[in-house]
This record gives sequence, C-alpha cells and structure tokens, in this order.
Amino acid sequence: MTHGIYLFDIGRRIYQVFFDDYNYYKEIPLVPYLQDVLCKMNVPAPKQVPCGNGFCESILCGHLSNGYLRCQYLAGCILDQCYYWRHSSRKWSVGVTYCEIINSTMLMIYNETIQEEIYKIFGDFEYWTGLWSNLYANPVWTWSGTNLTLVETNYTNWSDGQPDTDNGNNLCISDTNSSELTQHWKVLPCTNAETQRVFMCTRAPSLPYDSKPEKHGKPLVFIL
Repeated sequence: MTHGIYLFDIGRRIYQVFFDDYNYYKEIPLVPYLQDVLCKMNVPAPKQVPCGNGFCESILCGHLSNGYLRCQYLAGCILDQCYYWRHSSRKWSVGVTYCEIINSTMLMIYNETIQEEIYKIFGDFEYWTGLWSNLYANPVWTWSGTNLTLVETNYTNWSDGQPDTDNGNNLCISDTNSSELTQHWKVLPCTNAETQRVFMCTRAPSLPYDSKPEKHGKPLVFIL
C-alpha cells in the first residue's frame, strides 16, 4: 500500500491531507470535500502558520480503517510544536487513533508553560491527555506514542486525591481547568463509553512551504 501526503493550495490556503492509495471514502473528490469542510467549520486560518523553523498547516486530515476521512484543526503553536484539536468527544483510544492518522501523538504536557497554554485553548472543556497506564497496581504512566514516562518528563498537575487507580486496568488521564469540575489531572477508564472527552494532537512543524507561484494549485506528493 502506498502512503503519502497531498499538499493542496485552496483559496490561498495550504492544507495537508494524508491518503492511502488515493482511496477516498465513496470516491468523494478531495478538494471539493475540503472546501465543504472549511465552509461548514468557517475556518479562518491562513495557509500556513509560522512555528519554530517551519510552519503548521491549518487543517490535517487522515483516513480511518473504515475509509472515513477525519480532520483536525489547528489550535496553535506552543514551544515550536503544532497543536490540533477536533471539536467532538471520543473515547481515549479513538482519540489516539485520530492523532495517529495525521502522524501526530496525543497531547503531552511536560511543563507549566504548555499546561497554561492548553488551558487557554480548552477553556472549560474537560479533555484527554496522552498519559496512560495498563497497570492499576504500581502503574507506570507513559505518554502515548512515545517511550517517555511521567518520571522522565518530570511534570505533574494532579487533582487532590489523584492518581486514583482503584478503577482497574487501562487507566487514562483527563484534565480540565473548569471551576465547575474536578480541576487538573484525574484518572478515568480508557475504554468506558461514558468517559468520552475532547482531545488534542501534537506534532513537529512541517518544513517551510515552497511558495513559488508556478507551484500553486498543484498537489505535491511526499512518500512516507
């Protein structure tokens, strides 16, 4: 199977879209599909947002195993990393999959600066972090999509009485700054249908976009 990326310049904006064998769900043409998405979401983002030594695309899309295309929208650049989120709640494992299909990882919070910036973005929403453990006895907390443990990143923001690991195996961490909810990090079951939350993905910036006029409007393919 061929994997790659399309970069499309649509209405003076650049969007990065991942594909598998150019197979789009129900054979919907990609450019009209994205135009429809942008219209419905009223996405005002520019074609590229400077971030570190590169830029963040304003929208990233990828295919689930069932063929459906799912998109994430740029939330901002924090400490030279691009942050994307989707305005709908999902189980933790589904959120991880949504991040993977756009070559990103679930949100990792490793210092106070990132924590405060994330609170500004999410407001009163309760959201998933990428922190999880499959052990309830002496859990080893690991950041999804990385080999980093909580001990190694050396930053925590637990709620009072947390981490509470009495709920069994497969434990994931949610977070919120809402004064109407239990603030800060707390443990929830990863796969429980009742514990759906919004989530955020993060990835490194892309290489600088080649803005030469003769290349505008033409798809550029990068084989991964």
